[in-house]
Amino acid sequence: MKILCLIDSLGSGGAQRQIVELAKGFAGRGHEVRVLVYHDEPHFEEELRTRNILVQKIDTKSRIARYFRIRQVLRSGWQDVILAFLVGPCLYAELAMVPSFNSGLVVSERSANPQLMCGGSRVVRQFHRLADAVVCNSHTNRLALGSVHVGLRDRATTIYNLVDLERFKPRVSAGSYEWASNSRNGYHPLNVVICASYQENKNLLGVARALKLLRDRLSRPLITVRWYGRFPRDQSYKSYMEDYVRQSGIAHMLQLNTATNDVADVIHAADFVGLFSFHEGLPNAICEGMACGKPVVMSNVCDAGNLVKEGLNGFLCDPYDVDDIARSFERAYKLPQGERRSMGEWSRETALRLFDPETILNCYERILSSVAFGKRLPRMDHSPTTAPQSAVDTILRWQRMRGQSLKCSKG
Repeated sequence: MKILCLIDSLGSGGAQRQIVELAKGFAGRGHEVRVLVYHDEPHFEEELRTRNILVQKIDTKSRIARYFRIRQVLRSGWQDVILAFLVGPCLYAELAMVPSFNSGLVVSERSANPQLMCGGSRVVRQFHRLADAVVCNSHTNRLALGSVHVGLRDRATTIYNLVDLERFKPRVSAGSYEWASNSRNGYHPLNVVICASYQENKNLLGVARALKLLRDRLSRPLITVRWYGRFPRDQSYKSYMEDYVRQSGIAHMLQLNTATNDVADVIHAADFVGLFSFHEGLPNAICEGMACGKPVVMSNVCDAGNLVKEGLNGFLCDPYDVDDIARSFERAYKLPQGERRSMGEWSRETALRLFDPETILNCYERILSSVAFGKRLPRMDHSPTTAPQSAVDTILRWQRMRGQSLKCSKG
């Protein structure tokens, strides 16, 4: 099978990492694979070239010229099937299908947010009707899509992200457990690592307020949250948060760092991995933290219920409730090391079940081969098979928000 993977760039983002891992996996199974991009961000390019995967770049800043160049490449007919990631590349590929097309097209939704159900984002998703199949990396995303585009329900499925389970695996002799035993007087800070960009949706302010609550509530709250992420071009939120951290007197509890390329090392040094976003698709940092055998503390939104079982491999909280975030930190802090290790083992077992590369490649391969050779789509089994209650609750919340927004606009 000849597979053309289309994405905006080979930068360091989560979607880019996923399509690169899939491309490598397909090539390893004997398929011919090419990758088409239109932004020159070569972070993952060398990984593809070492696997003899051709990378083709379209070099133009004009969106109109870019579309016609992409259309020309796609309609040249080399591929049996196209796999497109992210909104822009998916739309370019879908428009290239008009008026008719010989190749199959599979598009992929990579984020879950309430905008999917309203406004321009909802309109753009109408073009998914031109694709043969839609793969979502979370049940929340699939449910949101199906709630406003009923015609897409039969061609949409959920396939979770794959994780390199050899790169991200437990280190028995490393991490915070080792240095904690050597700390003075038996005290050591709980080290929570959060890998997320500095956007308001990631709820850095909620985390900071929760830590301030703990500082005021506990006599000696030895908790350190180390945040690693990309800073946006607009520095106003970053500046606001730096001022808040300094003025609140929690600089010793909350460290704001730039994004790191050594994600595995950062995770291995943690006691817990965390994420407190208001909404997420399937967060790579949490998946990788679980694969490394770390317990998790995170928001009980979207697909969190499939990742974390309360008290078994971590703690869930309401991201809109600062006091609840603080309680989740406090529970993690008070957890005995033996229970923390047991939680980490449970996380690893869950990761092996949910993010196994071979299982996920099998799921994609079934869909791509059916589309490529004009066969009926296989029964759209989901991986994992069931949507968690957290996803259902999130969709209901978004529907209420959308209803309120419509009432306000009419009023």
